[in-house]
Amino acid sequence: MAPKRLALASAVALLAAMARSDGPAGSCPVPIAQMRDSVLLQTHQALAPTKGASALEMKRSFGVTSDCASRLSMWEERSSACLLVRDGQALLVDVPYGSHPGWDFPGGTKHSGEAACETAEREACEETGHQVRALEQLSWNVFRCEIVAEDVCTKPVDEGFLEKRWWGKGDLEHLTFRAYTWGDKESLMRQHLP
Repeated sequence: MAPKRLALASAVALLAAMARSDGPAGSCPVPIAQMRDSVLLQTHQALAPTKGASALEMKRSFGVTSDCASRLSMWEERSSACLLVRDGQALLVDVPYGSHPGWDFPGGTKHSGEAACETAEREACEETGHQVRALEQLSWNVFRCEIVAEDVCTKPVDEGFLEKRWWGKGDLEHLTFRAYTWGDKESLMRQHLP
């Protein structure tokens, strides 16, 4: 059996054993839903939905591999973006279309049933090719995110992968930002870049 499949099978077996536990209710230190999300994040694979799963749980089992909604207590649905910071620079994407093209945070339109942090993570993956993890909410529709795996998102959708580049505080005065998205991007970057 391939190593990834063996790891996934082991994780599923562990979850099943814990779910069958004869111990008192709540004896498992981590809720099953959180463990499932953790397994998905580690393996980048989808698990079969549990019996009696809700529509949202079914959707999550087939591709959404984030635990951000429960981790950040962020269940609201709205379009959102990621501010990705590494080594004192922020990763921006060049959006060449629309009436106000320019550099922007990776982000976009929500899908039905998707928490705002999940939207930000998915859109960052679709636009940059990097799998990201939302860490905290910075503004109404922007999350601070970190890259957890580079160049693993291989299925571009909508506009496809966009040109991306790392920018520092010293570059902000010379950047042409895309207008009317994600609030005051320059201020957010000044505030969150070292």
